[in-house]
Amino acid sequence: MPALDYTKWKLPKGAKVRLGKGYINDIAYSPDSSRLAVASSIGIWIYDAGTGEEFALFTGHGGTVERLAYSPDGCFIASISDNKTVQLWDAVTGEQKIILNHDDNVTDFLYSPDGSTIITNSQGKVFLWNVVTGEQKATLTECLYNNWFLSVAYSPDGKTIATGSRDGTVLMWEIPFHQHPDINPQEIHGNWRAGWALDVHTLSSRPLPSGRYDTERTEFGELVFQLKYRDDRTKIQPIAEVAAKFVKEKFAVDGHFVLPYITAIIPIPPSDINRDFQPVSVRSQDLKNRCVLLVDDLYDSGTTVTEATKVLYEQGGVQHVLVLTLTRTRTGED
Repeated sequence: MPALDYTKWKLPKGAKVRLGKGYINDIAYSPDSSRLAVASSIGIWIYDAGTGEEFALFTGHGGTVERLAYSPDGCFIASISDNKTVQLWDAVTGEQKIILNHDDNVTDFLYSPDGSTIITNSQGKVFLWNVVTGEQKATLTECLYNNWFLSVAYSPDGKTIATGSRDGTVLMWEIPFHQHPDINPQEIHGNWRAGWALDVHTLSSRPLPSGRYDTERTEFGELVFQLKYRDDRTKIQPIAEVAAKFVKEKFAVDGHFVLPYITAIIPIPPSDINRDFQPVSVRSQDLKNRCVLLVDDLYDSGTTVTEATKVLYEQGGVQHVLVLTLTRTRTGED
């Protein structure tokens, strides 16, 4: 008695063929609609979309394949597994090209419209990867505690990323936001151990007949302005990256980089407690004998930073206070 062809056995009305083996988790057409890729507990099955002929089985993911997608040009397949990886495969040969490792399971991913980048969503963070080198290009994180990204999308022109967060907000991120603006750091002096302002905030400002001002800011100053006064949270990432890069690579005292010695970062408390969105929050902690980094958005007369430093030394028992302000007001030397 001939064996039954399971691909045709008891098909629902209107169905042509049964594809896949194992538990089926996802399915995707190739861009030219000629092939189907099926994600399963066994691996990735590749089928002729017209005839149902089985072409290949891609294995080696190290776990159940949960999601997959073809690259826009159809040359590659990206897939998510439950082993915290995303893998890129040659869509024809099944050769593993790149493995993108994460610290937690990946819940979502997609290609950029031009196919040059893959976005992955893992543990509420969004990562951008170069599909050729596997290099991590950038990371998007929500600044609010435990407010993870749940969904992500690319605009068709590839210039914007939209992220949906747990708190019900959608953020729009400009591409390439990870390109750092040029800054002009200047050392600032006071009762702290050492301090720097990353850039001038305003280049010029003149009054208009309407009573408003025509203001020109530095590129970095504009980022800070848009975050603080326009509630544009997409500016958090580039601001944080510039500040982190400076502290890591430039901020030194007596020839020694300060980063290894910093045990706490303290923001100056907000001047407007009624502002809907506060970029920083202050938490009480034991600072005795610590080296702390005091951070503010604008250095003007230095009064606020001076008083905060005094409190940290006299009441907090801090050993060293370092100061970093994002911007500063212009001086006669600028």
